[in-house]
Amino acid sequence: MKDIIKKFLLSVILVSVLICPAFAKIQRFKFCSVNVPKNWTAEQQGATLVIKSNKSNASLSLAVSSMGEAPLGDIAKRLSRQLNGENFEKDNDGDYSFTYKDMAGVENYVLITDFNDGRYGLLAFCFENDKDYETISKIMDSIEYHEPDDEESSGEDE
Repeated sequence: MKDIIKKFLLSVILVSVLICPAFAKIQRFKFCSVNVPKNWTAEQQGATLVIKSNKSNASLSLAVSSMGEAPLGDIAKRLSRQLNGENFEKDNDGDYSFTYKDMAGVENYVLITDFNDGRYGLLAFCFENDKDYETISKIMDSIEYHEPDDEESSGEDE
């Protein structure tokens, strides 16, 4: 798991140096703005933003929620237990990660982070190959969180 996280972080850093011409305009959603690449679709489904490849089973889901009174570690542990998670870890920044297999047996990676404003972000993703992984890394690098919109956005271009 640590190797996957390290590779992911390295790819995010590399992506931040490169510009990807295959990305569309920034699309604004309820709690974030994100570049959605060609051949991928993004849809706000309630409190969750789901971004899926049109050519493979790769996907990325983002959710932002109130922490309430619970510490982030308790929230992360509860989610990991609910999903029968494995490889539960806390990194040096205080973020949590784990993996789980969905109903189809596909391995998913989960990252949970504290926004330090009473909210936490949950990011879950799965991919089939290196190209999907690179695209998901680019999507993740483009995410800009903001305060939730009063009205739900549907992904209009900014």
